[in-house]
Parts: sequence; C-alpha cells; structure tokens
Amino acid sequence: MYAYDKEAALSAGAGSRIAEFGAYTGVFTLVEHKEAQSGSKGIQFNFECDDGRTASFYMNTIKKDGGTNSIGHGHINALMRILSVNGLETSDAMVDAKGVKTKTKVFEALHNKPIGVMFSSHAELYDGRENIKLDHVMFYRANDKMSAAEIINKATTATAYEKTLERLKHTPLGNGGAQRQSSSGTGVPDGYVPSDDDIPW
Repeated sequence: MYAYDKEAALSAGAGSRIAEFGAYTGVFTLVEHKEAQSGSKGIQFNFECDDGRTASFYMNTIKKDGGTNSIGHGHINALMRILSVNGLETSDAMVDAKGVKTKTKVFEALHNKPIGVMFSSHAELYDGRENIKLDHVMFYRANDKMSAAEIINKATTATAYEKTLERLKHTPLGNGGAQRQSSSGTGVPDGYVPSDDDIPW
C-alpha cells in the first residue's frame, strides 16, 4: 500500500514552524526594517531552516528615546561579520502578508545566505491559548559553527557553540513566561510592528 519515498520523508517538516529551542541552520527569507509608534526601531527576521520549518523573531536596535540598544546592535554586527556584510542599507520591496501585497523596507544583503541561529523559548498566553515563542540567542556560521568573536579572533575551533547550546532552555508559563493577550491565536502575525514591551532585553 505504501512504498518508502525519501523525498517525501525529507519534506515532512516543510511548512511547519520551529517549536522547540535549539540550534538551526538555514537562511533568512525576509529581513525587514520595523518602526514602532513609540519611535523605537529594529529588524524583523523570517528564518527558514534546512528542513523547511520556519521562525520569525524581532531584534530591537534603537530605543524609543533614540539611543542605541547595545545588545541588539551587537547581535546585528555579529551577523554582519558572520555573513561578510560590511554595511546594511534598506531597499523597497513588495511582500506577501497573508495574501495581501504590502510595501516594506528590506535588508537584501542578509537574504538567502546560509546562517546558523540558536533559540531559547518561552510560553506566552494568546487569547487564552498557550503558544511557544522563540527568543534569539546567538548567530553562528553555518558551515563550521564559528561565532562572530571566534571569526574575528581567528580561532581554530568553535567552542562558543557547544557552551551556548548547553544553556538553552524553555521557560514555561508561571516561571518567567509571559501572559499576554493577542488578537491572533497563531503567535506573531505577519506585518507585526513590535512595541517596546516586546523587546526581550
């Protein structure tokens, strides 16, 4: 009745979202500039890992008072070093947000390049339902697991990867997990513009 199909097996995770903390390699399919009404600014990442699963996460770079968010700024510069990108400029693009074409500003220099991303996770309450939200922890070079600092310092082995991987964890509700209400029960919606309360640092 059924014959083994290798391609079907490999595609089994395609289209689903990453639901567990861990380390994943893949590409950024969309990297958008975002601005909140408060004046804070940051970058929204749409990530697709090698098996087709996806994740979205936001990184604040400019606080609402105009000051630099040193943690977010540091992560962006680490990403630039890992991907050998010397500068980032936005360009206009039309993206599909739930079937509607929307104009946005994107960082094309970060699109479709192999990258490693580590996530921790925490539980949030959306419309009475528990959802898992991923939190970016670290970028690393996909082919050798080197961190930005190791690349800069010309290290011969990747040690930060294993040390960071061991510290990754999930935070459940009632143990530091957030309890928020959302207009969507599916987590972060397409076209999401974060507020300062959404910044995890």
